[in-house]
Amino acid sequence: MSDESDIFFSDKIAGAPHPMQTTKIIGHNSQKLDFLNCFAENRIPQCWLLAGDRGIGKASFAWQVSKFLLTTTHTPTDLKIDLNSKDLNSILEPQSGSILSRITSGSEQRVHIVRRGYNESRKTFFKNISIDDIRKLQSYCSLSMTDGGRRIIIIDSADDLNKSSGNALLKLLEEPPKNTLFLLISHQSNLLLSTINHGARNYHFRA
Repeated sequence: MSDESDIFFSDKIAGAPHPMQTTKIIGHNSQKLDFLNCFAENRIPQCWLLAGDRGIGKASFAWQVSKFLLTTTHTPTDLKIDLNSKDLNSILEPQSGSILSRITSGSEQRVHIVRRGYNESRKTFFKNISIDDIRKLQSYCSLSMTDGGRRIIIIDSADDLNKSSGNALLKLLEEPPKNTLFLLISHQSNLLLSTINHGARNYHFRA
């Protein structure tokens, strides 16, 4: 029997915790290292495409990055990454506190998730991320954060975009809002709009 929460989130695998609640990611050290090097150089691209098989840890990685960026006490200048470091997980470990609690409960205003909605009348998920979903994202991006800090947008998955919503997202990515990081998750990146695929920093996750 499925947990009731499985019904309402298309980005959650039935019977498993939601990726936002993941506390540790096993493997994927090359992706962790590359991200941390970008952070240390203070040159984080605004759009990342996390591609690979379903269930391999892409969404968990996206949420781990989100937690790190919004809670870390590290600064780019004091973070030095050793290519052979065994401390990647400890460096990426988020700081406990109210922000982390809000992230793991889905209430942090600086993290916005775009996913297929749930059709209450038919008791099933909509087939695609709709143009209305992207319009809501555009409205969110037009708002200013009260502290002027970073915000993160997770799209899970970009494969669910249709032609209209994909083109609308592309326009947003062409002129991304300041201090906004887009994390696009894809199980079949070869099917995405080529302009989205080529305009993002690509991470390919493998088992």
